[in-house]
Amino acid sequence: MDLIEKYLMKDIDVLLDCIDEAILIVDRDANILKYNDTFSRLIDLMGRSIVGVNLKDLVASGMLRESAALKSLEIKKKIDMNLTYETGQTATWTYIPVFDERGELVLTVGTGRDMTKLVTLEKKLKISETIISQYEGRNLKMVGDKGQVEIIYSSSVMQQVIRLGWKAAATASPVLIWGETGVGKEVVADFIHHASTRSDKPFIAINCASIPDELLEAELFGYEEGSFTGAKRSGKQGLLEEAHEGTLFLDEIGELPLKMQTKLLRFLQEGKFKKIGGVKTQAVDVRILCATNLTMDQLMNSKHFRQDLFYRIAVVPIFIPPLSDRPEDILPLIRHFIQIFNAKYNTDIKLPAKLMNRLAQYEWPGNVRELKNVIERMAIIHSSQELNEEDLELILNIKPRQDNNVRDMQAPQPAMIALPSSLPRALEQFEEKWIRQAYQMTGSIVKAAKKLGINPSTIHRKLKKGVLRLD
Repeated sequence: MDLIEKYLMKDIDVLLDCIDEAILIVDRDANILKYNDTFSRLIDLMGRSIVGVNLKDLVASGMLRESAALKSLEIKKKIDMNLTYETGQTATWTYIPVFDERGELVLTVGTGRDMTKLVTLEKKLKISETIISQYEGRNLKMVGDKGQVEIIYSSSVMQQVIRLGWKAAATASPVLIWGETGVGKEVVADFIHHASTRSDKPFIAINCASIPDELLEAELFGYEEGSFTGAKRSGKQGLLEEAHEGTLFLDEIGELPLKMQTKLLRFLQEGKFKKIGGVKTQAVDVRILCATNLTMDQLMNSKHFRQDLFYRIAVVPIFIPPLSDRPEDILPLIRHFIQIFNAKYNTDIKLPAKLMNRLAQYEWPGNVRELKNVIERMAIIHSSQELNEEDLELILNIKPRQDNNVRDMQAPQPAMIALPSSLPRALEQFEEKWIRQAYQMTGSIVKAAKKLGINPSTIHRKLKKGVLRLD
């Protein structure tokens, strides 16, 4: 042992246990001299000591399938080898033999890096690529899990959205979906959930702008008994708890109050949270998906949104283009919604080619949501007939999409006006003006919000922040 002790420090155990990689040291006869805690967990020793045990005996007993250390001793050279253990873990080992001054082999030292997560991710990505390839090359694509989610499209830009959605589904990383109102952000979020390993667990969606600030924290995180006036005696479970092992979708994340942003950031960092009035920290396993109708620059540079939270939620950003930028999707969507609403209302509406083309040329500022609404209106008003141009004019007043050059020629030249200090401020002033006018016309925040098509909490939030006055 004197020769071996020359190559080993007496108090090496503490040092070895500080290393993340697995360490195994064996002498020239394959007897185990040292190993660290990481190696113990890798082969599931469960507190047993194997110091002094011969590696050949461990292989013969089936405790180890094979050993890179034995190979290193055999060839007396550095060796790299991938090994899979009974625990299901995979590690990449590197063994380096040590020789004395006479060139005699003394021992070999091995370091192993756990590659289990990387191998699992590679397998998931390969599965995703296989599934993606099955859907490519078709004009109309419907994707989803057992029909629970359908995304109708034929454009190449939406094909890229779906490809990215499949890849996002193979991980547990947060996703930020952005695009105009009505493009289908929640549908894509639902698709990512159902394409993931969490598909049999809850998918819970909440619109951050639809709930008043004072109630949003209780809704998300829950509360303990007696936390505030009006609280239930038994307390309340929050949406984070309800979504355990599943997915929580936070729509309009840009409307989340700053206080809530801090609490959400802490949860994303630690996977733990406290209920309102609670002292105990709770841990849940929830995948977070977010959506916003702001651009990435607007959200990242907003004074009302934490930049560190932005980077946490935007690990995988997915942009859904407006329907006007993907006109190839309009006709497939029309046919799909006609089929859906004919079945729902037991009707048989038909659209001749001329009307289909009229609809295909419309700008659809409300995107897929507006298109769906129009087709449902048609099914209700005209239950069993082929629609004509007069019917279409009665249902909606639409104008065909115009070429940008034509629109520029027809647009009146604006008068010169004094410009605000920045574009964001100009947009704020424009928004404030319309909110004030709607309030003056209706005399009610609720009625004003309804008239403008926004949530009353949006107006309350602006009043609270002092960026809006109604007098």
